[in-house]
Amino acid sequence: MGTDGTGARVAILFKNELHPVHAGFADAIGADRVQLPVTDHDLLTGSVVEDVLGVARRIPSMSTEYDVYLSEDVAGLYAASYLTARTDGLNIHLAADHRTFGLDGYDIGPWSPHSVAKWIDRTVDITIIHRLLRHSVDGAIAVSGLVAQNVSRIAPDVPVRVVHPYVKPDLFDRLGEMEPSLDGKDAVFVGKNRTHKGVDLLCRAWPRIRAEHPDATLELVGSEHVERNVPGVTVTGYVDDIGEAYRDASLYVHPARFEAFGVAVLEAMRAGVPAIGTTNCGVTPHLSAVDSSLRCEPSPDAIAESVAEYFDRDLDERRSISEVARETTTKFDCQRSKRTFEEQFTRLLAEIDGL
Repeated sequence: MGTDGTGARVAILFKNELHPVHAGFADAIGADRVQLPVTDHDLLTGSVVEDVLGVARRIPSMSTEYDVYLSEDVAGLYAASYLTARTDGLNIHLAADHRTFGLDGYDIGPWSPHSVAKWIDRTVDITIIHRLLRHSVDGAIAVSGLVAQNVSRIAPDVPVRVVHPYVKPDLFDRLGEMEPSLDGKDAVFVGKNRTHKGVDLLCRAWPRIRAEHPDATLELVGSEHVERNVPGVTVTGYVDDIGEAYRDASLYVHPARFEAFGVAVLEAMRAGVPAIGTTNCGVTPHLSAVDSSLRCEPSPDAIAESVAEYFDRDLDERRSISEVARETTTKFDCQRSKRTFEEQFTRLLAEIDGL
């Protein structure tokens, strides 16, 4: 049974594959990994019902002997809340999920039976999450200041610490040696096609960008993307070597409606690729430190304006931004972040113990 530096027995609860960064955080505190099952029914995927059923199936076989239950996602939060209500264990939430932000993180779409069902599911989901944060969670570790502010807004009595994610060590080193193609007008987005990531906003912005820069291109890299039939936009899909996507780009764009952090933005910056992010993205303050023009509102018009403005820059300006962007990422290495997580986790437990 895993223990942290204080001797506390810790388990991290999660539903899908544990995020590599969160796995590193778990290792830093010696946490055991406890995975919750997912449903085989497509209609339930990503729904409240899936989370509840998964927890109900796993709870009977879960150990109640841990001192701390650390939840990575909402399903983990459900399970941790159930277990800590019946034991003396602490409920610590690793706040890294866009679902806590509310309905603004979703594009429900035109009204239809499907969209109504989706709206109901998301509304119930958010209501439960907020109630658990207020009444069941003992403390939280947020992956950005944006998330910390949101948690404090929802649950003002819950102590919160902030620990930023990191770029995976092998990728960190490889990206740091890359020379990006800064002289073009070739943008890239890296990530899954999820509503909260705002890929649809970026694609709606692209014709407006092409009106000013007819040769501008956008590559969508990652799983679950669909063909957009937008001039200048291509779908590459999943790739084995993500580094190549950054090597060929002159700009990275992260158009999220809401994003807890945005590690792909760090990856791009590490490769020396200037990045634009929205104001609702946890990593954006680090973009603003590079250049204030690299942030925008999550709307097609604002995204188009920021991208077009960047493409107007000459090569010397782009190189200057590239150098500062890469330098900014030096503090996001694996070992430093893991040490910070261990320190903040220990301090959080001490604060809770003193309440």
